[in-house]
Amino acid sequence: MGDGELMTISYIYWIAAGLLLGAAEMVVPGFILMWFGVAALAVGLLTLALPTLGWPLQLAIFAAITAVFLVFWWNYQRKRPKTATESEFNRRADGMVGKTFTLSDGLKHGSGHSFIGDTRWQIRGQDAPIGTQVRVVGVTDESILNVEFVAGPDAKTETVGPIPRKDALATSSDSDRQVTDPTAP
Repeated sequence: MGDGELMTISYIYWIAAGLLLGAAEMVVPGFILMWFGVAALAVGLLTLALPTLGWPLQLAIFAAITAVFLVFWWNYQRKRPKTATESEFNRRADGMVGKTFTLSDGLKHGSGHSFIGDTRWQIRGQDAPIGTQVRVVGVTDESILNVEFVAGPDAKTETVGPIPRKDALATSSDSDRQVTDPTAP
């Protein structure tokens, strides 16, 4: 290059950077890298149209376009109300309130565990034996389900999910739990 020639960044580098940033957006959450990618693509197209555009001006245009996109995105996000699913993200326990299920393990001394669907939940409530119908009435910050008594072990009501069967020969550390034969009448 001679003294009179201005160094430029080729449009292909800008377009490649824009595509890479767009691909990175799929991996990194937040919807921020996309705006950098769109700005890089815009500068790439501008550089293709004006190949003599110098690198300092290219970088300044890239920074300005990125800043404009980010400000608009930030304002849009700030004004948009959160939906119910966004505010309850990663709060599965909150969705359990009001559900009725059968205890797969008994409640002793006001607490215990039970399977609901495929998840083992920590629960609190009145002492109750296995098979008791309970309803979730609240949830603690630690995702512990607070339950209330609905029906005894002999009642027939619909359950939330499959209750895993206990092995008839399994024993427990609870001294008052008895092993019963599941085939007995």
